[in-house]
Amino acid sequence: MSEQAENQRLRRDIEWNLLPVVLLGSVGLGMNFGIGAWWGASALGAFSLVTISFFTFAVLGACGLQYAVLRAVAEAEGDRARIASTVVGAVIPAVVLAAVATAAYVLLRGAFADLQGEAVARGMLWVAPGLFCFAINKVLLGVVNGLRRMRAFAIYTSLRYVLIAVALTIARLTDLESEQLPVIST
Repeated sequence: MSEQAENQRLRRDIEWNLLPVVLLGSVGLGMNFGIGAWWGASALGAFSLVTISFFTFAVLGACGLQYAVLRAVAEAEGDRARIASTVVGAVIPAVVLAAVATAAYVLLRGAFADLQGEAVARGMLWVAPGLFCFAINKVLLGVVNGLRRMRAFAIYTSLRYVLIAVALTIARLTDLESEQLPVIST
């Protein structure tokens, strides 16, 4: 590929990946304003505390495998057998690590309740299935990124934020209990 074509591809990929950044900002702010307005400040506080613990345990659950798989897949460009073995070699431990992180998350709910209140502990239970999936999703997105499928990467990343916005809307329309709100991340 010529240098000019490579630069055009890079520019296009950057433009595509600005979409999830815009969605993250708008959905994130909109979600906070919506939860605060519809369910109140207490619900927003509990939701935020659950979200912080959710992302912390998701990072622990992925254990950095997303970076290793990204690098290994990118280095194996064109070698389908090596890419396949890399993906399998990352997904299997990712499932185990995600399960361990999710189990630890659920088991530590009591400690979180003591520190942050019972609403946070109940919210953690509602978001736990999403924690398991999110940790695995990080590894799978690392594969897509390593394959340099940047439009697909941008679309998949954007889809998460769109689905959260849809889930929040459904939660509002169905008068979901405030302690159940973290389920929108699942």
